[in-house]
Amino acid sequence: MKRILALIAVIVMLTPLCSCMGSKPGYDYSWTDEYRYIAHACGAVDGVYLTNSREALETNYENGCRIFEVDLIETEDGELVCWHGWTDGASDDLLPEEYRNRVLSSEEFDNVLIAGKYHTMTFEYLARFMSEHEDVYIVTDTKSPDEQRIADRFGKIVSISREVDESILDRFIPQIYNEQMLQSISGMYHWRSVIYTLYLIPQGTYYGDIINFAADNGIRVITTSEERMYNGFVQDLADRGIYLYMNTINDEEEVRIRTEEGVRGFYTDTLMCS
Repeated sequence: MKRILALIAVIVMLTPLCSCMGSKPGYDYSWTDEYRYIAHACGAVDGVYLTNSREALETNYENGCRIFEVDLIETEDGELVCWHGWTDGASDDLLPEEYRNRVLSSEEFDNVLIAGKYHTMTFEYLARFMSEHEDVYIVTDTKSPDEQRIADRFGKIVSISREVDESILDRFIPQIYNEQMLQSISGMYHWRSVIYTLYLIPQGTYYGDIINFAADNGIRVITTSEERMYNGFVQDLADRGIYLYMNTINDEEEVRIRTEEGVRGFYTDTLMCS
């Protein structure tokens, strides 16, 4: 009898541990049922792409967009701002020549006009916009897999959001670039959902490992471009309960074809966000 009681005691003590090991985060991907478009870099404004500007955010919100992908990097003096990159070449022509190919100070960034007429956006401005518009979701692109930059940038996302309105944190959808990043950001906040984006994975990476990692950790959205897809990729994701959101698609016919192939959603500069 004593042996039975001892065995029962051991089982009782181990049960909480066993239930925690292998459990998945309580993510909420209900946004995928309602929204198939994500406005890339806040969407185009007047035909101008990649601005991450106030006007792009506000105009595309008025046009019906509710999920916005935003690029987040620091100024020279450490302010978190919405900008694609200082030296990546993608957005160089949007700034006056004297501001190109170098990291701007926060004062310079605040005062420069994008494409001569659009206003730059700090993360704090974005946070306040989210607080005032309770149906806005932000997909983050923090641009680097470097662990220190991840810690710095997400630390600022969390701290500034808490200063403005802590509830907005539930409407951030972080994009992760590798397995370690999920662990890093999960220690900062219990995010409601996460996207695994593939644009920074090393060439030759075995996609089966990525799919298994996503499925095992409750991640239900993977993002990639056509160049990184293979035949059967969409089905392999579907078999593990994962949706594919493609980037960046601006052609309605391609959306129609890809949707028929099973693609769930699209990052876009120009298509109506619904």
